[in-house]
Amino acid sequence: LAFFVGLIFLGFLRSKAIVIAFVVLAIVFYIFSPQKVKDAITSTLSFKDRIEMWKNSGEMLKDKPIQGFGLNTFYENYKYYRKDKFKYKKGSYAHNCYLQQAVEVGIPGLLIFLYLLFSIFKIPFKIISKAGNKFSLNLALGIWIGLFNFCIYAFFDTNFYSLPLVILFWFMAGLLFSTQKIYKNAI
Repeated sequence: LAFFVGLIFLGFLRSKAIVIAFVVLAIVFYIFSPQKVKDAITSTLSFKDRIEMWKNSGEMLKDKPIQGFGLNTFYENYKYYRKDKFKYKKGSYAHNCYLQQAVEVGIPGLLIFLYLLFSIFKIPFKIISKAGNKFSLNLALGIWIGLFNFCIYAFFDTNFYSLPLVILFWFMAGLLFSTQKIYKNAI
């Protein structure tokens, strides 16, 4: 889903033909896929599980909306809020980084984190485009879209809690800021 959203967003920024080509390619892929792949694509089991996890996480957030439960305590505390056969036996993750972070550090902590994320996406491409270098503009746009996709994907999984992935995310954010600074100084 994040990949699809990113391609559509990039397509609207760069070329509508990219959007059309991707949609056609996705339809052709689906038509010629084996039945197991089609079943996996149309299955709602994973989505239903996530909805249940999000409801339980919402209950956790209601109990401690300001201070949260504490960093890296979600998994352990989740087992007390689940409503299935694993209640009191097994923890889980929220499969939504933003919801899980709100449960761990409270709503104020989440708002600070979101402010930091939004500051990344305010990179002014006008400065880069004034450099007259299409490569730099496309590089910045590609990095920006990649970071955007990462944040979209965070709505459905716990990628901000994976150390290798989050290191890559912050490295790319730093590269985006440095690209802007280099080309701003070149003007």
